[in-house]
Amino acid sequence: MMRQNRGGSGGGCLTVIGILLLLAAITAAGFGLLAGILTLTGNLDSGGISVMILFATPLWLYLLIGGLRDLGKKTGTMKWLRLVVAGLLAAAIAGITIPYSVYLGKCDQRLVAGGRLIGCNLSGHDLHGLDLHNANLTYANLSGANLAGANLQGVQFKQTDLTGVSGLSDESLAKFLSVQVEDLAQTTSLLQIQLESRTKLQQALAGACGGRGIDGARINPNDQSFHTVMVLDAKGASSSAWGDGLKGNGWEPMALRFTDLVACVGNQVKVEVESCDYSGGSTVVRNRYEVKVSLFTAATGQQLAQETIQGSDPEGCPSTITQGGSVINGGKVSNDNLSNWLARWVHPPAK
Repeated sequence: MMRQNRGGSGGGCLTVIGILLLLAAITAAGFGLLAGILTLTGNLDSGGISVMILFATPLWLYLLIGGLRDLGKKTGTMKWLRLVVAGLLAAAIAGITIPYSVYLGKCDQRLVAGGRLIGCNLSGHDLHGLDLHNANLTYANLSGANLAGANLQGVQFKQTDLTGVSGLSDESLAKFLSVQVEDLAQTTSLLQIQLESRTKLQQALAGACGGRGIDGARINPNDQSFHTVMVLDAKGASSSAWGDGLKGNGWEPMALRFTDLVACVGNQVKVEVESCDYSGGSTVVRNRYEVKVSLFTAATGQQLAQETIQGSDPEGCPSTITQGGSVINGGKVSNDNLSNWLARWVHPPAK
């Protein structure tokens, strides 16, 4: 009697998977080399590098551990493919991190006019009197630096940390950004130029969720102008996921003196909107997600608005069901839902 082997095509499938992994690793290695070149020329920021490493490292560990585990096997090409792919991924990660480390290490050598200082850590540096006009300080950390007399005209500021700097007045910063002083709140928010610690700012504004006015917050005389808004949780205890989700809008105040509004947002809750009964005692429950939000004026603690924001409606009850009950939930309230409501009060500039 002849016996047929089951799954005889398994080896072919493994080979195809191995080839695909190899191609993926070669691609990743290419990206790593490209990232290395870009970091040396100052055209790639640390955020993009971190994301690439975040995705590449788990795959590298999986392939390396799998390849080492299979080394004792007498046959099989997958172990070599895993090890080769792991080696290429390691080269990719090295191609990203080593040049970037070298790039950051040369920041002090690029403190000149037009210098590419993207992502540089210049915290606490004495930059007094330096000519840095037209320099690129995107993602740079200048917290606690001395900027007295520094020429920052035409500097590219974006997500730049200026917390605790000395020698930089609002008038000077507005001049360097080519805006009016009264537009500084809007400009720093849109560019996310941090002038005060975000954590300390959130703590200082917590009382607004209880209706308490916050000393030092801004009283904006024009209700139709742009208003900054800090998004906290319902008790004002933290920024909550809502605040982190809306941070990229460019509406968050970068300093207490630029703070107009505080939005206090509750948790997602499910609210039953309908219960459908069927013969035999079965029931289908339809739920909708809702979030309660209250909006306050930071300087006075006055409540401007309160709203229950709803997610998308759940699907309707089916005409027939099998025995037993079920639940139909609608879509959760999204950052866009909250953002669209807040926009009525923020008056964001047209993009």
